[in-house]
Amino acid sequence: MHLMKHFRFLDQWARPLHTLWSWRGQITKAVNQILVGINMLGVAEALMFASKAGVDLKRFIAAVAGGAAGSWQLTNNGAKLLEGDLEPGFKVKDYLKDLRIIMETSGDLKMPLIGTAIVQQMFRNLDAEGFYNKGTQAIIIAIEKLAGKKLLKYFEMVPPQELNLEPFGVCSRSDCLRPQGGDYSRVLCL
Repeated sequence: MHLMKHFRFLDQWARPLHTLWSWRGQITKAVNQILVGINMLGVAEALMFASKAGVDLKRFIAAVAGGAAGSWQLTNNGAKLLEGDLEPGFKVKDYLKDLRIIMETSGDLKMPLIGTAIVQQMFRNLDAEGFYNKGTQAIIIAIEKLAGKKLLKYFEMVPPQELNLEPFGVCSRSDCLRPQGGDYSRVLCL
């Protein structure tokens, strides 16, 4: 009986501690996701900037990967981008769920997350464009639109049915991406 008293006392303290540790774990995951998104945006912007300046991108990655600008995102997802690989390690749709939770929590904490808000908008754009099942490195697609230049030749690698291409009309621009499979009545102008 005496032992039960101690268990009740411990239980009284254990539940709040468990909740606290659980909450801290979720905050740690959120912090990780903030860093991942902002870092991936930085990688995509840096690759596009270097590309527009005419820099050899493989050499660029090799040159900066070991220094202060190096990161897992640059080394791994940067290399994937150079290969045109948008296949997920972590999907856009799952990352958007995490971003929603992060932004709700930042509101509760009264902590504005300016960079994360920009990242969230860019991933919402990818979702709206039908790239929700691609990896987070697909953020390059949003950067390409803003830069007016292609970094990837991803269009041949993504099946048209995955792109959710509704008729866009015929475009006479030579830089349009045309759907694989010969249906040239629909084009995607970015």
